[in-house]
Amino acid sequence: MSLNKLVLDKNIALVGNSDSILDEEYGELIDSHKQVVRFNNAITEGFEKYVGSKTDIRVANPYILEDHPDHHVNK
Repeated sequence: MSLNKLVLDKNIALVGNSDSILDEEYGELIDSHKQVVRFNNAITEGFEKYVGSKTDIRVANPYILEDHPDHHVNK
């Protein structure tokens, strides 16, 4: 039996999806990190100067995966 493990770098950006992130242009700073983690269905397209465009890890509630057409999981 093999176990997979998640390895996180020390240079990581955890990006929340509150609308307050649009108050500042953090896009370049966020994308400069080695790893970028985003939550649920946080949208980046069209907001790159605020939130960046890079996503290495997506953390989502199960209902998000069911409701989003790009993230359907076969049952």
